[in-house]
Amino acid sequence: MQQAVEQGAYSLDSAAGLARINGEVTRQAATLAYLQDFRLMMWITLSAFPLLLLLKPTRRQSAMSAEPVEL
Repeated sequence: MQQAVEQGAYSLDSAAGLARINGEVTRQAATLAYLQDFRLMMWITLSAFPLLLLLKPTRRQSAMSAEPVEL
């Protein structure tokens, strides 16, 4: 990238240079937004774990009845 800057590829004087700068900024912004989305999902998941303590365990039926089912 340093070589591209030295050659004037990221020049503020030309439309092509401005377009390249815009593309680079957009790419970096998308990468940061992607990482922040996963960070947010991590915090939501971690904050939901204490809610598991509020759940009651399910009770299993001790034995199934041997009575036939009438249709």
